[in-house]
Amino acid sequence: MEEAAETMVETLKRKIDSSAGKAAFQAKLGAILGATVGPATVDAEYSAERALDLVDIARQEDIAAKLALLPEELFSSMRVAELEAFAVATLHLHELHQSAAQAAASKPSAAEDAKLADKLLEEAEAVRGTLHKLLDYHFGEDALIATELAESRGRRGAFRVAATLARLASLARERLAVLSKDTKYWRPSLIADADRLATEVQASVQTMSEKDALELKRRAFQLIEAPFTDLRSTLMWLLRNEPSKILALPVLKKPTVRKKAEA
Repeated sequence: MEEAAETMVETLKRKIDSSAGKAAFQAKLGAILGATVGPATVDAEYSAERALDLVDIARQEDIAAKLALLPEELFSSMRVAELEAFAVATLHLHELHQSAAQAAASKPSAAEDAKLADKLLEEAEAVRGTLHKLLDYHFGEDALIATELAESRGRRGAFRVAATLARLASLARERLAVLSKDTKYWRPSLIADADRLATEVQASVQTMSEKDALELKRRAFQLIEAPFTDLRSTLMWLLRNEPSKILALPVLKKPTVRKKAEA
């Protein structure tokens, strides 16, 4: 029994339709670009697969009926679909990362950042500069903002420009109450312009480098954690009288496998 408990059974890899993966990635692109980068030690593929396992459980007829009874203010009716979309997008990015890594291994010099059209780059840089000035002036003493602004300087290449715009827009959106009162740099369309340009710039990328695909995958993982935890906690409460079903709920991160002590 102990050996069985200590041995992690290899789970079947999920096969995600490429069109579904691409659609989920494009639908959630803005949120992914604007997310922080997750830890390098996390197995994003494993976590995304476990998230989809949890989605499957939540969609079982009897459990879905219980979830539907919960008030919207306690549990969003879109939570399961949201988790599914981020998980599918993460698996899509994992495939892109693997493909990019293989391409870089066969042709190391071929992976280069896409060049942006001058007009698009000029507009993107103008919006980035305005957001940078706003955040620096009002929140420059905040350690988080200072770090984010330092990392955003001097970024080149389509992915870096898109990621910077989206991340600064996300930070500005969270601080809208203060920034919207600025009389020098603020304009009502600023955040929307940043989101639009981030998407347009990202769409200009024909091929993604291994490094950029990995960074996007790590950003996408960060967006899985909150809906996964919320859904799993809710299911634990709904199934509190059925302990065997609670034990069957997946966990997000890959468990550590202990090595057997030598005799």
